[in-house]
Amino acid sequence: MILALFALLLIHPQQTPTAGTDSEGQDHQRLPITPIGIVRVDRDNDFIPDRMGDTVTVAGRASVGTGILHRERLQVFLQDNSGGIELFGRQFMDPIEVGDSVIATGIVGQYNGLTQLNTLHYKIVETTPSAPGSVDLTISETHSERYEGMLVRVQGRIVNKRMNRGGQYILLTQPEESDEILAIFVRDFHRPRVDFDDYSVGDEVRVTGTLGQYDFDPPYREYYQIYPRDPGDIEAVGITRSAYYRIGAVVILLFLASLTWVLALRIQVKNRTKQLREANEKLHRLSGHLMEAQEEERRRISRDLHDNLGQSLTSICIDLERAKNASGVRQRKTLIGRALQGAQQGLTRIRALAYVLRPSLIDDLGLREAIESYISEFELATDIKVKVSFQFENHEIPSVISTNVYRVLQEALNNVYKHAEAPRVTVQIRTEGDKLLLKVQDRGKGFDPDSSRTNNTLGIIGMKERAQLLGGTLTVVSSRGRGTDISLTVPLKQSSEIR
Repeated sequence: MILALFALLLIHPQQTPTAGTDSEGQDHQRLPITPIGIVRVDRDNDFIPDRMGDTVTVAGRASVGTGILHRERLQVFLQDNSGGIELFGRQFMDPIEVGDSVIATGIVGQYNGLTQLNTLHYKIVETTPSAPGSVDLTISETHSERYEGMLVRVQGRIVNKRMNRGGQYILLTQPEESDEILAIFVRDFHRPRVDFDDYSVGDEVRVTGTLGQYDFDPPYREYYQIYPRDPGDIEAVGITRSAYYRIGAVVILLFLASLTWVLALRIQVKNRTKQLREANEKLHRLSGHLMEAQEEERRRISRDLHDNLGQSLTSICIDLERAKNASGVRQRKTLIGRALQGAQQGLTRIRALAYVLRPSLIDDLGLREAIESYISEFELATDIKVKVSFQFENHEIPSVISTNVYRVLQEALNNVYKHAEAPRVTVQIRTEGDKLLLKVQDRGKGFDPDSSRTNNTLGIIGMKERAQLLGGTLTVVSSRGRGTDISLTVPLKQSSEIR
């Protein structure tokens, strides 16, 4: 029953065994060793005699070093181009690293089906370390003594994940091949620690490790398992279920964040509407026009949320669903990458909406810096040059005045862009005593400020209403072909009713 794996322990059929003596003076046979210490055997020999109980010498490169599978005992795997074997001993003196060339003498035996060399003594040969390469196998191919004790690599789907008194294990299968099962086993005292926490039943994994057996009864053909050496020996093929859960959690958090932003925007719009209505009642102004302006703002926000954020979230859900059902790794990565990109675009859009509703620069840095930032963006977007001069300090301007002055300037510059056809604009903002003065001048087309059509436009109405809300005045001086001057005067000491 001892198959090709035992070739590591056999004498080349064309060579004669040589006599030797172990450290205790017992006779043993030494396998032929090449100058670099690698055993050469003939795998084409159909008749392989059983060497169980013989004292032999073997050599090869270490695929698993000391201290990994067992902390106190010698438990090392050697292999060459012909096979592999486990070195086992009650204790070890010199630590063996992966890739070391080792010559070991011991008695051939088995432990629950796994061939061992019960080592009497061993020696590390001074050579350049070279880690053995792994053999790619299917799960069916691992159920053979041909590869027992060798470093192999397999791929399969997890069908079970358990723990026992000795450690933890997962069971792999390849349904397209057969019903055979391969165990991936890690002892509790394995170092470095290898965890299976990131893997679930149904995940596809690729595992590298030493192939062995663990059958309690002959003929030792039932239970094969792989011992991985470190966390890098097991890797997911594609996306694991835990990764899906993490992606889902991120999507949920993004959705909740988006919902929070939307609610905050709605609350802010509601509060703003309430303030405007109260101001209209006190000042007996055109509440109908203000309501129309407010509803237009709501419609714009609704369109932005529906057309941009809604579509982004829908696309994310579709891409994630397709990724979940995708068969190829590349397709999954592409779909998930596209979903993450959509989430980032949605978040960017939310931030843009928040900035439109309330420029954060006013609160963070002050009116002057907010105006400078807006003018820079205005010049880039319109190619209209703006000459601005400031004669005030931020701490002199109350928050409610800063916001409304900023909005009046926005509307004035917007009118210049839409109607004036002026190549440049002059903006002056200064304080005089207890008043703030804003003046916007252009030398564009101009218009008739006395016409009913001009006076009823929402832009001019909005600017006038803001001025009156602050207890100030707004004047518009214009004539056709000579440009427009807009002047805003606001008292810096505001009543408590509008704060």
